[in-house]
Amino acid sequence: MRIHCPARRPLNQHAGAVCSRAQLNRANGSPEGRRPFGRVKGQSHLGSPINTRALYTVALNSIAKKGVQRVEDPLAGSRGSAPWVPRKGIVMKKQKQSFVVLGLGRFGSSVARSLCELGHEVLAVDRDEKLVEAIAPDVTQAVQANAVDEDALAELGVQNFDAAIVAIGTDIRASILATVLLKEAGVPKVLAKAVDDLHARVLYKVGADRVIFPERDMGQRVARSLVAPNILDLMALSDDDQIAELTLPTDWADKTIVELNIRRNFGVSVLGIHRGGKFLTSPGAETMLMAGDLLLVMGKKEAISAVQ
Repeated sequence: MRIHCPARRPLNQHAGAVCSRAQLNRANGSPEGRRPFGRVKGQSHLGSPINTRALYTVALNSIAKKGVQRVEDPLAGSRGSAPWVPRKGIVMKKQKQSFVVLGLGRFGSSVARSLCELGHEVLAVDRDEKLVEAIAPDVTQAVQANAVDEDALAELGVQNFDAAIVAIGTDIRASILATVLLKEAGVPKVLAKAVDDLHARVLYKVGADRVIFPERDMGQRVARSLVAPNILDLMALSDDDQIAELTLPTDWADKTIVELNIRRNFGVSVLGIHRGGKFLTSPGAETMLMAGDLLLVMGKKEAISAVQ
């Protein structure tokens, strides 16, 4: 198994807010690496009397590094002040997520690169050395390994990742086996690529949380763009209800939403407007629509198709 790991982006192995032994030694006033590990009579298992406040300080600092913006000192009440009470609503920064992508074809490599560009950590795995070397500069870590080798997956620590993407396309057997091994390893969420409906049913049976059809979905999107070129993107909420992004019809320009009475006359609701690189959320009735706007609308399938 070959590993390509750019030094600029170390992989987070989900150690959590854990204090290292060196940190604990420094907190207790000992030079790093010189504190004996054996138990001495009258001492803690760390080799010295426990400095409780110092341990709390190290722990709180470690937690803060993991994203907590406000941390209270649980010993604040010991100096004669009011007792410390846990406060609700601790503000957390948005945490990075970690993903493992098995299979680095066109779909897998695109997913891996996109996730990394969004600021998440990605482990890319494929048995083809050339594919691994090609993607190594763009992801957190790239590894040449067999995705259906249980020992290799265990060595990679796949259970530590938030989600896994099985992007193996043509080898249906490998796709199914990889999904089984990931679920047995304890990966919380597994998304798998399928080539047909039977393949999808099997993937769901063996534990896949979500199955996608990249080629079919893209084909449907291209077909919609040919039939209704003003519809740029579309998401189905049900068999009848959809959310779509569409270009502003020319006769809507320089008119307000209430003037057009869009909901009543066209049967769709305007959820947002893309304008000049900005997104206007929940525009009011008096919002003026301008040429070049992209509208995010929700409504019935027939109503959205009728907006031209």
